[in-house]
Amino acid sequence: MQVNTLSKKEGDYMTREDTACFSAKSADSLVDSKGVANHGRSSDDSLFALSRQEFLQHFQGLIKASIRKYCYFPEDFDGLFQDGCIVALNCLDTYKKERGISLDAYVASYLRFYFLKTRKYLENRPSISLDEKRDEGDLHEILDSGIDLEGDFFRNFDDNFLNFVLKKLTKRQRQIIFFFYYKQMSIKAIGDALAISPNTVRNLKSSAIKALRNYFEKEDLI
Repeated sequence: MQVNTLSKKEGDYMTREDTACFSAKSADSLVDSKGVANHGRSSDDSLFALSRQEFLQHFQGLIKASIRKYCYFPEDFDGLFQDGCIVALNCLDTYKKERGISLDAYVASYLRFYFLKTRKYLENRPSISLDEKRDEGDLHEILDSGIDLEGDFFRNFDDNFLNFVLKKLTKRQRQIIFFFYYKQMSIKAIGDALAISPNTVRNLKSSAIKALRNYFEKEDLI
């Protein structure tokens, strides 16, 4: 949905896919030594009047600083950054001015809560190996059981080659593909396991499949 200003109406909030244009690196120029946006605090009214892009631009410095302080896992930084953008936007739906706290402080507290909770999971997450074997059979047996991998275009390749290709993906994308196709977990179960939203799982799954398709086409394999 395209909207010009932020509101509390359902559907006016960005998904992780919408925030993809905001890379973590782009926040460098917006953060001072304390991790606060360089342009300073804004009134609540002025924040609600911003477009979604401007709103994220206001808070992306704080998001980056919150990750570094509460949940710093370099290999997951970009994914955490985009999750932080969604958390900030979702605060608009729950913020109540009468509570006597500014929107800036409210967003900061929710970012802290989210990243502390996420850190607890990430510190205890099980390691995932794409070479792990299941009692029920190998990757091809799972694919042949009726699970459609976005068009079945992997079926012509052996397991070693498939594992090689999957390493072309990001770590988080590999986790999603591994859980969904290899462990046969649902979108919701994957989200619970990785402490991310179902929408985030869907977006990562779609981007992973797109990346794999592009690789196969580039190598003239399909």
